[in-house]
Amino acid sequence: MSETPANNFANDIKANKILVAALICGVLIFSIIVAILNWMNGPALAGEEAKYNNIFIYAVIAVGIICIAISTYTYNKEMSSLKGGSLSLIEKFSKYRTILIKHMAVCEFGAIFSVIIIFLTGELKLFAITTLILATMMSKMPTKKRIVDELELNWNEQQEL
Repeated sequence: MSETPANNFANDIKANKILVAALICGVLIFSIIVAILNWMNGPALAGEEAKYNNIFIYAVIAVGIICIAISTYTYNKEMSSLKGGSLSLIEKFSKYRTILIKHMAVCEFGAIFSVIIIFLTGELKLFAITTLILATMMSKMPTKKRIVDELELNWNEQQEL
């Protein structure tokens, strides 16, 4: 029995949700491991190397803000190019997936970078940056409603989805 297009889209939406959830869970697991390691062993940069902690802290803040800004800007810009176009639903969804993956990749970089710096410096307050980046990732979690709203799908496309 072959799958209908609606089943394919439902499976694609589910696969995208799993991808985003896996990326977020990966950062969360890495964060927990780093927090435990810092609690048990202290920061990786101790002693004389600790004098560079402030540079790392400012770097995390800057990279976090830049990653959120770039990912949000490019996501919104690329999504606006999909709205109202003459592309088929399959093409729109394929481009949507590409845009989503690009957004997640930039956010993932910022989140992993912040966790690595937490490992090095032991500055647990930097988890605030990690949390902010993860919230940005979660805000784009693909759902049927979000896809309909962001792609501004017409009634026929919504029924197909």
